[in-house]
Amino acid sequence: MDILLLSLGSYLFGNINPAIIITKIKKGVDIRSLNSQNPGATNVTITLGFKYGILIAILDILKGVIPVLVARLLYPDNDAIWFLAGLLVLIGHIFPALYQFKGGKGTATLIGVLFTAAPLYAAILFSVSVVLLITTQFIAIPSIVSALVTPVYLYFSPFSNEAIWLMLIFMVISLYKHRINIVNIIQGKETSLKQVTDKKKN
Repeated sequence: MDILLLSLGSYLFGNINPAIIITKIKKGVDIRSLNSQNPGATNVTITLGFKYGILIAILDILKGVIPVLVARLLYPDNDAIWFLAGLLVLIGHIFPALYQFKGGKGTATLIGVLFTAAPLYAAILFSVSVVLLITTQFIAIPSIVSALVTPVYLYFSPFSNEAIWLMLIFMVISLYKHRINIVNIIQGKETSLKQVTDKKKN
């Protein structure tokens, strides 16, 4: 019963989308109708400015931290349950029942999940992601790489097979959510970090 409540609570917690809520309060519109239509920190930065973009990123990271932290406290020796809570909060963010199952891509929330479940790996991955963002200028690339390499890392680490499978499920979901970004990167049409900052300046 505790696992069922934790699972349901993690999914529902993931449904809370600060980007949608704050943009609605500040501009009176649904951010999913603006710019990239993605309710995440990047779109909030374009729409409301950097300080709001940073706020949304922090809130989305915390959204990943809290359910996994609760899972670790309740089940300190069962990493499968940590990653189950992590996967469900990510699914709640990406496919929120409260918002017609149209949510974000889960990048910041994944950071929160990994920093709580595997902090050393998360710190290394975050550093690599920053380098990838600076060198490629494509915001989507660090997100895609993170989704791809996480199950691989878990496979070669002392995590359970269940944890690996849970992150493989997220990898498939993430690749699906980034399918347009992947095509745009291949075709050279993906929005770069510089374009995002220039849009805000203009």
